[in-house]
This record gives sequence, structure tokens and C-alpha cells, in this order.
Amino acid sequence: MGNVYSITLCDRDLHHVPDDIYKHHKHVAKLLLRRNNIQEIPPEIKVLTNLVELSLRDNLLTTVPIESIAAFSQLTWLSLASNMLTTLPDSFAQLQKLTSLDLQRNRFVTIPDCVFAMRSLTILLLQKNRITTISPKIGHCTQLVSLNLSYNRIQHLPVEMKECRNLQHLLLSVNSIQALPSVLCESWINLLNLDLHTNDLKSLPARLGGLKALRRLNVAINKIEEIPPSVGQLQLLEWLNLNDNKLVTLPSTMDQMQKLVKMGIVQNKLQTLPEALARLNLLYKLDCRRNEIEYLPSVFKDMQGIHSLLLEENPLSYRYGVSNYSRQPPSLLELAARAVLERYNPQDADSSTASVYSATSSPGSSSSPSPSITSNGAIADHAGIGISNLIPMMTDLGLAKASTLPPPAGSHAPSTPQKSRYNFFSRACATVHPLQ
Repeated sequence: MGNVYSITLCDRDLHHVPDDIYKHHKHVAKLLLRRNNIQEIPPEIKVLTNLVELSLRDNLLTTVPIESIAAFSQLTWLSLASNMLTTLPDSFAQLQKLTSLDLQRNRFVTIPDCVFAMRSLTILLLQKNRITTISPKIGHCTQLVSLNLSYNRIQHLPVEMKECRNLQHLLLSVNSIQALPSVLCESWINLLNLDLHTNDLKSLPARLGGLKALRRLNVAINKIEEIPPSVGQLQLLEWLNLNDNKLVTLPSTMDQMQKLVKMGIVQNKLQTLPEALARLNLLYKLDCRRNEIEYLPSVFKDMQGIHSLLLEENPLSYRYGVSNYSRQPPSLLELAARAVLERYNPQDADSSTASVYSATSSPGSSSSPSPSITSNGAIADHAGIGISNLIPMMTDLGLAKASTLPPPAGSHAPSTPQKSRYNFFSRACATVHPLQ
């Protein structure tokens, strides 16, 4: 059979490890037995002393034999994910060259103690188990770069995690975590990605700004009422998700976050937005849907890089005069604002158009008539001021797509509503291309 370095027997409906593998034990460095029906690891596997990578994920394992694992002194990568394991033998501690350990989708209620003795471990995956506590011994894993404990039952983070100073990716979503200790923010100087969405956080630490290297922060679906001013110190942050919290205001220091590209603050209690956000030159998408925003500072009209501004389901009442349309195209903010409170009324439509009302106007008001958008997406100039010649091409404006407009008066509505290809954007979102 010659030299054998890798054996792959995935998706073979195997119920045991084939005996033929042991005949070539001196040459096997990689053994992949994913997605089979193996219920136990045979003692004979210990002869594979040169194994570097071993995958037994997606099988039916309930235990791991003590004597087998101790023999894998060269092992650097091990996956036992998607089995039915509840514990690991202490002999795992002898795997001193192991750098990656995947134990996700098992039945662990605690992190096995042997894991804390693996001093070379850089990647530890334990998501989707039943873990309720993190032992203070986690501080022994000083080489950890990526730690995933999402979808467990964790309530508290031990301060000993401050010793994990090499962490770059920490995923703790869908737990019951109540607080992020301030001391951790000062220690995780290399952290790039912090995911705490769907927990029980009521606040963020005052020293949040200590996470100087952070690129992504997700604290959506919590109970946070206030963002600390130190968030402005996250000057490398590119992506921020604050959706579904209880925020009433945002700190004015956010204008220091000049790398921010995408920000979500959906479903909070904001009544306005700080002018600081308008000074974020790289901000590409700002999602403010389902808040209580009544007013937007005029400085938002000067935002240069904004591409998607979502304001749907806000009681926006800031008035944008239509008299300016004859001099320059409306800004993205104006387009979004005019669409916020638009509600279709069949009595207001003729056979070809559906009117778009101003955010502050209603049918019958004395304000100048707003332009309407025809069923084919064209701009109808009801005011007679040359709007159709001046407004630039618009795309991704939900109101301007035939698939999202109600049928014209007198026509028959389809039995099943058509789905818009632009559901990613709200009806209050517009993409504006400059005039050529």
C-alpha cells in the first residue's frame, strides 16, 4: 500500500473503526472518520502514535478510552464534535502539542478539567453544550486565541479570564450572562471579535474602551440601557450591533469611531440620533428601524459615505421642504424620511400611480404635493417643477418596486402577495447614485 499519510472514511455508515487502518500505523498522520455511526473508540487505535489530526465528529460516541488518547503525543488537531460525550479522561492532559480542540454539540455541563492543562491550546470550541459555569482554571489557557462557548447556560464570567490575553475571538452568544467584568476589558488587548448577543446584560462596563483592538462588537438582544462614553475609544471598530436593547440615548463620543462601517440600533427607545454619528465618514449602513425617533439633526444631510439609512417604524416628524427639489436632488436622508410614514390608501391612487406622502404631510394638507412613484418605478412630477429631470436614479427603494406596491385601483390583486427582491432593505431605505 506504500506510504500512507491521510485516511478519509467519512459518510461510510461505519459502526467501528476498520481494522485495516492499524496495519499502516507507522505512516498514518491524518485520520478522518466524520459522519459515521461509530459508538466506541477501540483500544487498538493507540498504535497510531504518529497521528497529527484526528476527526471523529458526527458519530455516536459516549466515552473516550483513557489508554487510547494518551498515546497520541503528536496530535495537534482533534475533533470530537457532535457526539454524546459528557466528560473526558484526565489522560487528555498529556496532549501537550494539541492546538485545536473541537467539542461542540455534546453534552458537557462543565469544561473538562483536562482542557486547562493543555498549554498549547489556541482554539477551543464548546458551543451548543449544557455548560453552566466556567472554572477559574480557564486562566491557565494563556495561549487561547479563539474560544467559542455560545449556546450554553453560562451566567457569569470569572475574572481569571483576564489571563487569556491572547484572545482574538470570543463568542459567548445565547447564554444567560449578566455582566462583563471591567477587568477583562483592560486585559483583552488583542481581542478582535466579541459576541455577547442574546444574554442578560443590563449594562456595559465603563472600561469598555479598553478593548483597543476590537473590530466587531455584538451585544444585540440584551437589556442594555446605556452605552458608556468610553465606547468612543474603540477607534478600530468596524461593525457594531446594538439591536433590541433598551437604549434611550447614544454617547456623543461615538464620532471618534472613524473606522465604523456598519451599525445597527434596531428596536430600542431612541428619540433622536447624536450628531456624532453624522461625522463618521466611513459609515456605510445605519439601521435605526423600530425606535421612537421624532427628530434628526440637519447635519445628517451632509453624510458623505452613507449608502443604507433605514428609518422604518419611527414617528419621524422633521420637515424637509419640497421647494429645494428644483435646485438639487434630494438627499438619502430626505428620501428615507419621506417614506417613513407612507401608508398606501386605495382612494388616493389612480390607475397608474401610488402617492408617496411627506413624513409630516397627510392627504389634503396645504403643503406642496410630493412626487409620486409609478408602478414601474418612474418618478411622477405632480408639482410641475421638473423633479423627474433632477432626481438621480434610485435603486433599492422599496416603494419604487412594482413587486412592493399595492395594485392600482380597479385592478385585481394577486391571491398570493409577491415577495420583493429587496426585502434586505426597509421601505425607508434608498440607494442614491450621483448624477452623471
